[in-house]
Amino acid sequence: LKVTTQDIGYAADSLGVRVTNCQLGCFKFDKALHEDLAGKTVRPNVASGIEKSLVGGRLPCPAAHELGRELKVSLKEIGDAATRMKIKIIDCQLNCFV
Repeated sequence: LKVTTQDIGYAADSLGVRVTNCQLGCFKFDKALHEDLAGKTVRPNVASGIEKSLVGGRLPCPAAHELGRELKVSLKEIGDAATRMKIKIIDCQLNCFV
């Protein structure tokens, strides 16, 4: 449709549509919580990539997507790693965290 992801977010808001099943795990009913990931290790390259991508101690959604492509790992792994590292996701590409 040649529109931005932000335009899609605005359209969803105006229609009262809720975002679910975020690729980073942000809007899932079964989202992994800190306790759920207590025994899970974060791969060093993923942790390092997240730390290098932080802005003000938080991980921007576009940076998470880029990191997933760069490291060839799933966005769910990036999201779970950020949760495990107690890092919040910001700057949703659909504008969900405004």
